[in-house]
Parts: sequence; structure tokens; C-alpha cells
Amino acid sequence: MTLEELTAYAKNHPEIDREVDHKTRDQARVLAQKGKNVLVEGRVQFFFLPESIKIFLKVDFEEAAKRILKDLQNAEKRRERNEEVVLSLPKVKEKIIRREEEDAQRYKKLYGLDHRDEKQYDLIINTTSLTPEKAVEKILSYLKTQSKSFA
Repeated sequence: MTLEELTAYAKNHPEIDREVDHKTRDQARVLAQKGKNVLVEGRVQFFFLPESIKIFLKVDFEEAAKRILKDLQNAEKRRERNEEVVLSLPKVKEKIIRREEEDAQRYKKLYGLDHRDEKQYDLIINTTSLTPEKAVEKILSYLKTQSKSFA
């Protein structure tokens, strides 16, 4: 299933989202109870793990489209992303915006929340003009101020 197919399927099968979200939460808590540092990536996991440090990474839609388009030009990356070939920047940007809105509507219906509301996060990083290394540097710097585990 491509990402688009999964999103379309999830619209009519809310149990998929709920199952994935709850299993992710439960596994993170099991690992944390064992004294592990746990990193969970997901658009709604902040809601399921209120005890966590919540980090929101955002990017301008135009830059996101450029990054994705670059990945999709590489066959191996395309397989990893499980997406079809998209040939134009406007088309990629359109798909990102559509998915963002569809996901937001789905999460609102399922959980009564908007994952884009920045007030819900402890740290917000706009990655539009950052390299991945700089974004990681900012995250680690913040975590060191919040937890002895990262010091």
C-alpha cells in the first residue's frame, strides 16, 4: 500500500489509527519502564504520551515538497517511502497540503485534537532552513536542559 492508499483506507477504518497509536504508546512505556530513553515519532503521540517531552518539527510546504521530490527521484528512496513517482514540485506540494488537511480532519474526528496546535509542544523547531544535523543539534541541546539522561 502506498502512503496515499493507507491514508484513504484509514479514513474508513479508524481502528487502524487507534491500534497503531495505542501499540506505539504501550511499547514506548514498556521501554521507558526498563530505563530506556525512547524516541517516538508520530503526529499524535504527544497526546498519548503526555509525560513525554514533546517536540514539533515544522517545515514550509514548498521546502517539504523540494525535499520529497528529491527523494522520489531515487528509486531506493522511493521504495523506502512507498510512494509513486511524482514529476513536478507543484504536484508534490499539493499532495503534502492535501495529506496534512486530511490527517488533521481524521485526528480531530478520532481524538478531538489538532496536531498542528503548537501550544501542545515543549519545543518547536522550524526546519525549513536547517540541515538535519542542525535540527538534531537543537533537539539535543534542548533535551540536555530537560533531562539528566541526555547530559
